[in-house]
Amino acid sequence: MPERAWTTRTKKKRLSDSLGYENGRGEGQFVLADGHDEKDLQDLLLGRRAELPIASFTLTEARFGIPSPGSTRGPGVLSVAVEPTARCVISLQKRGADEQLSWTGSVFTASMDWLPLAEQKIRIAAGPIELLLSRAGDVSASWDAPLEAPRALDELEHEARLRSWMDGNLIDLDIWSEAGAMPSGTLVFNTREEVSEWTKIIEAIQALSRVVPPERRPGDLKVSMKAFVADLNIHHHLSAILRPAPTFIRLVNEAGLEPALQNATHIVFPWVSRVGDYFIVSVIERTIRAASFEGTTLTLTTEGGRILRGTAMHVSGATDALVAGEVEWARSRAEASGRAVMSFHPGGDGTGSILLSTPD
Repeated sequence: MPERAWTTRTKKKRLSDSLGYENGRGEGQFVLADGHDEKDLQDLLLGRRAELPIASFTLTEARFGIPSPGSTRGPGVLSVAVEPTARCVISLQKRGADEQLSWTGSVFTASMDWLPLAEQKIRIAAGPIELLLSRAGDVSASWDAPLEAPRALDELEHEARLRSWMDGNLIDLDIWSEAGAMPSGTLVFNTREEVSEWTKIIEAIQALSRVVPPERRPGDLKVSMKAFVADLNIHHHLSAILRPAPTFIRLVNEAGLEPALQNATHIVFPWVSRVGDYFIVSVIERTIRAASFEGTTLTLTTEGGRILRGTAMHVSGATDALVAGEVEWARSRAEASGRAVMSFHPGGDGTGSILLSTPD
């Protein structure tokens, strides 16, 4: 490159650098569409609505402090990418009860300080609950957990326990954020739930959690409340089997049962529950306190349900073989126990085979 061209290019660059530059800025003004007001705008900024109709939008740009003629467009819709301003923890406690439920959540503010205090809102999204707090201290709550949404067992239990509190009684609310305590209050849910039904759901979830505790539970083991309730009878039966209280077990064989079976002191059997994309398999032992024959039926009075083994198996073509392996493990354990143990291997549709292991 000739020296003259190089010198000219260098001088131009120095001149450009010395002049400086400005990215510019702009101011926008919008007019809300008919039928909408500042409350709708606040809901938009809090993330309570996805968009807001506007009649027009005017943008005025400025360079080096000099505004340019504004340009107006519209009508249209206004949308905002809402981000939380802080993290928080909410705690709920049913009035008169010791139990407490807590969720972590996010705080959303709109910073519309010109509104009256009673109309300035703060939104909190935590777990299945959405709270709306006014600067004047009022609190309202809504349920934000679709029954079809898959969730972990712990989350499902939290949800069921809260629903069991929705019987018209007061629920005390405490909120802590990164900036400290926030205004608290009391909640009363207008929806009244059938408490006994939710109690059954809680017992069923807790039984499955005993079989596969959190530390041995796959991270993707999730199920929706709707799907769980659809199989509630099966899930709740497991909770009854695991209780220490007496439970009757009836074995029926049209061809008859071996009389020696009534000499068994324990019974070992698997229980399989479908939860989401998994089978939760538990091998259970119960002590036999009494046995009686009536025709082709053997009725066992059992107590003291105990989990010998529990695992979660992903539903696959090999599931039956894996369950059979758990039963074989239980039978081997029974044979080595030195006790008269009856083990049951389910074959499907309520049928199966029975083996009595006796001491040598």
